[in-house]
Amino acid sequence: MKKINFWNIIGSLFLGTIKFKLDNKYWYFHKGDNDINPSYPHLHSKDNKYKMNIYTGDIYLIKQKNPFTTLSDKEHKKLWMDNKFVNDVIQIRKNYIYGEDKLPDIPYSYIGYKRLSYFE
Repeated sequence: MKKINFWNIIGSLFLGTIKFKLDNKYWYFHKGDNDINPSYPHLHSKDNKYKMNIYTGDIYLIKQKNPFTTLSDKEHKKLWMDNKFVNDVIQIRKNYIYGEDKLPDIPYSYIGYKRLSYFE
């Protein structure tokens, strides 16, 4: 019998879609989060201490303007290779008040994709 992860069920219903364990943390979207910092959309860590710019992989402490670390290329690729994640991003981007065309491009294929990070 498959073990049920209670956090995934509760998180999906109330917090957003729990996506991955990246950088040894669980990350998810806040449903209805209109905050554009550090990106729109962005991920929050399960403990809500960190935010992640999904386009660059840069990770911020919640109250800081500059990132303190970034995901490895391997982890960032893992994020963008997940079809459910990409579909969630597409749906959330439709609600951006200034229009989707003002947001960074989505890397539909990671092959040849070059991310721009604060640290590069």
